[in-house]
Amino acid sequence: KTSDYFQTKKPASCEVEIANIQEKLYNALNENQSMTKLIQSAKASRAELAELYKKSMHEQETVTNDFNIKVKNNIKEKEEFIIEITTLKETIKKKEEMIAEKNHTIDKYSSSLSELKLEIAMLKNMISDKDKDDVDINRSHSEVSSSVEP
Repeated sequence: KTSDYFQTKKPASCEVEIANIQEKLYNALNENQSMTKLIQSAKASRAELAELYKKSMHEQETVTNDFNIKVKNNIKEKEEFIIEITTLKETIKKKEEMIAEKNHTIDKYSSSLSELKLEIAMLKNMISDKDKDDVDINRSHSEVSSSVEP
């Protein structure tokens, strides 16, 4: 059929037809090259996106790990702080118990001291009374002696 087609055509129209076909082939070739460039560009873009995605995932992993480390450190610090507070509370409780014990001892000694002061006061009174009695006895001896001498 192709040979029939060209045999029915005139040579000049064949040349025009060949030129048209060549132009279409040339245009198709150019279009094919443009498409190839677009495909290569798309592949390069896809590779860049894949690389960016990898970097992004790595950065996200790093940030997540850093965050997790900070959270663990904060938890550890809080646990240490709680232990410290608990220790301080225990120390305060022991000191309060010691103070209560010392206050009890002070109260005991204060009571004993008050009893001793009372005893001392009674002894002083007794001594004072004895001194008065001695003075009275001495006076009466003096009076008796002075009345007997003349």
